Amino acid sequence: MSPFRSIYVRITVALALTAAIFYTLLWRPERISYHHIGDAFSSIKGGLSSGGSGHGGTPAIPTPELVNLEKYLAAHSLRPEFNSQAHRIESANDFLPQFAATVELKNVTMAEAKATCTWTAEDRMNYQFGETLNEEGWVNASWTVRERKDWELEAPRAIWQNWVRNEMLPYDAYKDRFSGKGIIIVGGNGRTIPRIKVILKALIHLKSQIPVEFHYFGAEMTDEIRQELLALYPRSYFNDLSHEDNVIHTKHVSLFINYHLKTAAVINSRFAEPLLLDSDNIPTIRPEELYESPSTRSMAPSSGQTCHAHDPTTRCGLSPTPSAR
Repeated sequence: MSPFRSIYVRITVALALTAAIFYTLLWRPERISYHHIGDAFSSIKGGLSSGGSGHGGTPAIPTPELVNLEKYLAAHSLRPEFNSQAHRIESANDFLPQFAATVELKNVTMAEAKATCTWTAEDRMNYQFGETLNEEGWVNASWTVRERKDWELEAPRAIWQNWVRNEMLPYDAYKDRFSGKGIIIVGGNGRTIPRIKVILKALIHLKSQIPVEFHYFGAEMTDEIRQELLALYPRSYFNDLSHEDNVIHTKHVSLFINYHLKTAAVINSRFAEPLLLDSDNIPTIRPEELYESPSTRSMAPSSGQTCHAHDPTTRCGLSPTPSAR
């Protein structure tokens, strides 16, 4: 290869790499910010095709037939309807008529949703993050100031609606795979471990006895770190979200903050009544007090039993079912 040709090839490669970096870091995230929501949703949804063994040697169970919402309601002589006392429902299956009514609602446009905001100019607040902080907050990034397009919402909304109509797992097949109350924390890399230790020390200071379950992905949490956390807080449990024995499988998406791992953690938790904390949330009271508070008790079924899920969107059928991990 001639020197000139070699230089030409190097320049071409450099320009191609520059274009790829610009596309990935600048233009592409702006373009697919909403599509990424659908991708993350689909990555969790992809785990529906295979079950696995649960935590502590729980044997794997065959993946049951997915729930077709229309057929389920017909078979049980039910119809789509909203329940004003949904927060007191005892059985997860009793949420299904409410889900059916929800997906029958007319899809709203971005403009229609925005029109429901009646704040005055004095009440205006902006919690979006951008590049420059001014008196109105982080507002100058293009994705915070430009109008969102309806097509950005259509893909993830269609995935969610199809999931509810045709692809939920039957709750009865999994309801015995989790129990009790506990904290869930997603983390495991170098930045989160110091914060996690602060949380554990706060729990010790508060004399809390609540168990804590850490969810991480792959090799980001080492055996050494697990032993450190166990030594600090013996009531600790661990779950690798990349492991095949999770009931619901998910992915770790590079170049993005993997917020969807929080959903996967709740779904795959061993706890029946999980309390999800970010790694930078520090408890100031015993978490047990939250479960014992009047507001929480008011959500319990009238029979006095505790519903397997206070959050119907993740525990009572809308999302795939949890495991005993």
